[in-house]
Amino acid sequence: MEEFIAYLKIISSNQSSSRKVRLVAEELLTNIIKYGYADSTEKLIDFTLHPNKKSFRIVIVDDAKPFNPTIAREKPNADSAEGLKIGGLGLIIVKKSCSRMNYRRDGNKNKLSITVPI
Repeated sequence: MEEFIAYLKIISSNQSSSRKVRLVAEELLTNIIKYGYADSTEKLIDFTLHPNKKSFRIVIVDDAKPFNPTIAREKPNADSAEGLKIGGLGLIIVKKSCSRMNYRRDGNKNKLSITVPI
């Protein structure tokens, strides 16, 4: 993750955009590790960042449990922020931060592509 953060600092002069891309990437990778590989040994996650002038496209390929974030529940479990459990907003933040999210299961791999506008 340190290499990714260093790379973001090099390619993006906009700190707000860099923070948004970092937050999306951290949330997605954390979810894959925490839920997709909960009972697994060491695994590899293929993470690619494609920057351009108007957006960052993040592509993540893993062999974790199947999970389609494009159809996952978005609604928090409480009526107020005080009543939410820790970790209840991550996918909502990801979806609100991106302009495009595509998922497909290819064999035993999850393939997720997300576009984060800058």
